[in-house]
Amino acid sequence: MQESGKILESLNLEFRYIEHEPVLDYEAAYRVDQQFNLTGQESKCLFIKTKSGKYYSFITYEGVSFDRKFFKELLGEKTSIASREELMDIAGYEAGCAAPFPYPKEVGYIVDNRVFNFDKYICSAGIPTESFEMPTSNLKEVYKHVDNQVIYVDID
Repeated sequence: MQESGKILESLNLEFRYIEHEPVLDYEAAYRVDQQFNLTGQESKCLFIKTKSGKYYSFITYEGVSFDRKFFKELLGEKTSIASREELMDIAGYEAGCAAPFPYPKEVGYIVDNRVFNFDKYICSAGIPTESFEMPTSNLKEVYKHVDNQVIYVDID
């Protein structure tokens, strides 16, 4: 079990951990969802960086686009999606498999409040063959226990 599952266990939070075929796109994710009867919303976690070199994990859901203008207004500087190498070097996650947590304390979290409109959330555990499904309310509980900066945002 990856670090995310250990954190959920340590906080006594409900989740379901699944080992499955490699998932690197939403098509494969849907197959896994059907195979394991997962009913949650597919997550989308983008690893972004600012022009000055600060990193953030943007926690949202499938179908949400990266809006550079929104993030520039929010963070006060230009942002871009970090490289595969940066994601692996800093967080230890494979590209396409970024998890909603954990990250080193220097990495901030930007959480799309619309995530909480869904009952459950399906997340990668950081590698293509492991995922977990949990109530979306677990995110707020996890983020209460991190040393990272956490920013909750409303996106139109």
